[in-house]
Amino acid sequence: MPAPAPCLPPPVRLRRLPRAADWLRPLRFPLPLALLLAGCQSAPRLALDTTAAAAGSITAHQASAGNPYWTAAGGLAGYLLADAAQNLQDKNQQQALALAFERGRAQSAQQSYDAIQNAQKSDRLSPSALTVASGRYTEIPLLVPQRSINGVILNQSVEYIRVSTH
Repeated sequence: MPAPAPCLPPPVRLRRLPRAADWLRPLRFPLPLALLLAGCQSAPRLALDTTAAAAGSITAHQASAGNPYWTAAGGLAGYLLADAAQNLQDKNQQQALALAFERGRAQSAQQSYDAIQNAQKSDRLSPSALTVASGRYTEIPLLVPQRSINGVILNQSVEYIRVSTH
C-alpha cells in the first residue's frame, strides 16, 4: 500500500497590485458618454457634468464589482442628477431676475405717480405757468432716479413734461 500523501495547505493566491491606470478603467465608457451628452455647454457646466458622470460611474463600478452595465448606468445617473440640479438653479435664477425686473418696474411707476401727484399739489400747475406762442402749457416735473446704463452712472435729476392746459 502506498504511503498517504502529506497534507499540504491550499495554494495561496497572490493578489495583483493595482496599477496606476486601473482607476481609469471604469471611465472608459462613461467619460466619453458624458462628454458627448454635455454637448456645447459652457466650460463650468461641462466640467460639472463630466465630474458627476465620472463619480457616478466610479461608485457604480465599485458597488457592482466591475459590471460594465451598472458602471454605465451609474455614469448616466450622475450626469442626469447634475443636469437636474443645474436646471433647477437656472430656473431659480430666472425667477429671481423676473422678480427683480417687476419690482424695478413697479418702483419706477410709483416714482412717476408720486412726481405727478406732487406737481399737482405745487404751484407749477397754476394757470399762469408757461405761455408759448402756440398756446398755454404746464410743466409737470418728474423725478428721474439715479441709474446705471452700460456702466455709466447717471445721477438723480428732475425732468419736465409740457402738458397743454387748453
